[in-house]
Amino acid sequence: MGWAIASVLVGLLVGVVGAFVQAERLVLERLASAPAIPWGAVLMVLALVVIVRGATWAMGTRWGGWLALAGWITASILLGGDSPSGDLAMVGPSENIRPIAYLLAGVVIGSAAATLPLPAPRPSEHPVQAPAASPDDDRTDAVPG
Repeated sequence: MGWAIASVLVGLLVGVVGAFVQAERLVLERLASAPAIPWGAVLMVLALVVIVRGATWAMGTRWGGWLALAGWITASILLGGDSPSGDLAMVGPSENIRPIAYLLAGVVIGSAAATLPLPAPRPSEHPVQAPAASPDDDRTDAVPG
């Protein structure tokens, strides 16, 4: 139960941070077209993948990843809407396409990360062997005791 709550809380935290960091970009003004590289959105989607996979491994089940993703989606939806004072953490599509692309990329890539199965456990390098039978004990069905 503790890992489940931690997964949701970490997802909420990344969602809150991502709502503000996703708007960061690097504008290359020296080039003629002045392209903008949205490093904030890329960084936060990568952080989302890391927490989703980390929660999956920590809980040992895909539910951990889905819980972290649910926390992120909850925070993103709450911060994407209007507040009572009219402030916005993420500007809507009429202003800019970057927040919508961030949300869509986060949902698609986060869902893919949560859906990936856990890695198969590796076989032990030192397999457990049964204790060797004593040469004095000729019975194969001997019961210790």
